[in-house]
Amino acid sequence: MSAVRKALDSAYVRMTVCFMEQELSARLGDKPAARADLGHMLDNVETLLGKIR
Repeated sequence: MSAVRKALDSAYVRMTVCFMEQELSARLGDKPAARADLGHMLDNVETLLGKIR
């Protein structure tokens, strides 16, 4: 059960980060510099969300 819970938690975190990426990308438009920063920031968000579950 613990392994299943961990897998579900990981999937939830990844889905949340993907949703954030889609929404922020749509709002930022086509700005290459912003996209590079966005990728780095979302990696950090994913790490933090993984730690607080």
